[in-house]
Amino acid sequence: MAHPGGAPSIAFSRDGTHLYSGGYDATVRDWDLGRHALARTFKGARGSIWTLDVSPDGAKLAAAGEDALIRIWDLGRSGSPLTLNGHRRNVWDVRFSPDGTQLASGSFDKEVRLWDVMTGKALHVLKGHSQAIVGLDYSPDGKLLATGADDSTIRFWRASDGVRLRVIENGRHVDKVAFSPDGHWLASGGHARGAVGTLWHELTGDGSDGASVRIWRVADGALVTNLPHPDDVIYVAFSRDGRSLVTSGEDDRFRLWRLQLVEG
Repeated sequence: MAHPGGAPSIAFSRDGTHLYSGGYDATVRDWDLGRHALARTFKGARGSIWTLDVSPDGAKLAAAGEDALIRIWDLGRSGSPLTLNGHRRNVWDVRFSPDGTQLASGSFDKEVRLWDVMTGKALHVLKGHSQAIVGLDYSPDGKLLATGADDSTIRFWRASDGVRLRVIENGRHVDKVAFSPDGHWLASGGHARGAVGTLWHELTGDGSDGASVRIWRVADGALVTNLPHPDDVIYVAFSRDGRSLVTSGEDDRFRLWRLQLVEG
């Protein structure tokens, strides 16, 4: 299954029978995994597709990227997508709420937007980050939204009305955030070093590990642990049982961590 030109974003269907790829060619492709064949192609974007997400009921596919528009396709029907227009720059991440009624989006315009999935109306515009928002995730109960940004902060928002609840200073750029399945923990992936440390690493090849993956306690925002990586980390995800974490980044490797997280 080859997406011409490359695919910076992928997402499985909820039943695992299809894989969606968002490409540099401005298309989203639907792959039938049983037949290992292209089922259909979604067109209309005017730039690279950076992010994809499938709604919890598996009925809708959201895609966004370089043209600053968000498109939501009804997977059970043919026709044009619902287009969400409001961001002024690249959209780097989109995520459906657990109940599927809301979509959150983070952009290079430094804003997070919460959208009504049925109407495409912007419900709330969340401001406060001073640089691009590149990672976001809903808590499993849908009450919280976490965002990570190039301003080296993680922010928690109340998902119902967009009120900011907490700001965590990470010290380095944050590229990805993910809640644990029980909602007690938040994992973040980002830069391994500050600007000076990054320059030294590039010049000398120093292989010492940096604090690019961190786990935070959601209840009070406390840092629980650092997971060492030799380079920047751009992806983190919990297993469904919450006992493992997968991380990947600029060192061309995946790492699987076994977790023993205890409340208190």
